[in-house]
Amino acid sequence: MLVKKALFFLGLIISIAALYQLFPLLGDYGKLADYGRGYVWGNLIILVIGGAIMALTLSGIKSKGKKTQ
Repeated sequence: MLVKKALFFLGLIISIAALYQLFPLLGDYGKLADYGRGYVWGNLIILVIGGAIMALTLSGIKSKGKKTQ
């Protein structure tokens, strides 16, 4: 259970860091060079990975309480 909570917080930290880096660049996306657009897409991928980690750990935490027959 401790590992699942640690993974959830890891996903949360990853998502917050990606949002922090991504937020200032979204308004100027059209003005960015190819390198800058790649940086934005890379941060979006990191955000999705962090969200997936949180979703998978939450589904694992919630499903643990259910009894299977």
